[in-house]
Amino acid sequence: MPNYLQMGYYETGTASIEQGQKVVTGQGTAWSQIVRRGDDFGKHVGRPIPIASVDSDTQITLAFPWPGPTQAAAPYRVTFTPYHVAYRQALQEIGQLLSSGNVSALAGLVGANGKFPAFDGAGSMILEDLSNYAGTGNVKGPAVAVGDNVALFDGATGKLIKDGFSVSAFMRTLLDDSDGPAAYGTLGTVPAAQIPGNLTPDKAFRRGNVLGTVSQSGGVPTGAVIERGINANGEYVRFADGTQICTTTKSVSLASAAYHDFPYPAAFTGDVFGSWSTVKTQSGANVGVLASCFLATSGAEWSFRVNSSGGSAVNIYLDACGRWF
Repeated sequence: MPNYLQMGYYETGTASIEQGQKVVTGQGTAWSQIVRRGDDFGKHVGRPIPIASVDSDTQITLAFPWPGPTQAAAPYRVTFTPYHVAYRQALQEIGQLLSSGNVSALAGLVGANGKFPAFDGAGSMILEDLSNYAGTGNVKGPAVAVGDNVALFDGATGKLIKDGFSVSAFMRTLLDDSDGPAAYGTLGTVPAAQIPGNLTPDKAFRRGNVLGTVSQSGGVPTGAVIERGINANGEYVRFADGTQICTTTKSVSLASAAYHDFPYPAAFTGDVFGSWSTVKTQSGANVGVLASCFLATSGAEWSFRVNSSGGSAVNIYLDACGRWF
């Protein structure tokens, strides 16, 4: 790495600036590490302008507008101001800070236990005891010491401390909880009346969202608790735990042996368990035929089998139970 201090200048990378502007943008530069306020930019074109601030590695701000010419990603040079000039400027600034007497007043105090520095005039400070200010000064202590009270700022009187409000045992326990779950444990069950009506189902269930569309992600319920529907194939009810029940009523002819397939109103997944029934008041022919019928189920439909013939059309009641996920 070059010794820029011995060189007296820095010109690594390129620089861009428009005529009449103060902000210089660098490309491949490291100005914040090397360039100082008070150094000169522009000697490469014979127009050195003092640098007002070094904003970053790639930006400096000039003290005066750039007289020109405009340059874009072009060579440049920053000339370093001699250190004795920078030191003299820094001493002048420090002197201005010290001229008020505040710093020297603080430096003249000797610290002591239970004391604090306080101004007693312009550029003058003394050590004070906090107890000296209780009641009538700038700090007001509680009139009666009450355990577990919170101290407050009294805006009406301008006092720093006044008697605050009492903190109950419950609030002290809540404030002492280490995290959110612990705080929820302290709070306990929230009354239903305190649950907002606009909470989404992933936050809370209530009368307004118990019924709706059930859903899941990876086996975890993400929708309503119960879903009920009806369509041309019958009725169904789904529960958030995956249980599904389908029902329907169909007219079946017993005049000939045949299969009768009836799609479920909602699809199942996995094994399905079903049953059928009919009204008990059937004619003699119907009773004989119905005794030979059976039901098969799959994930898509009921399959009702009439094994013999001789009866008339009857209504049968079908149900199926399984899982929707």
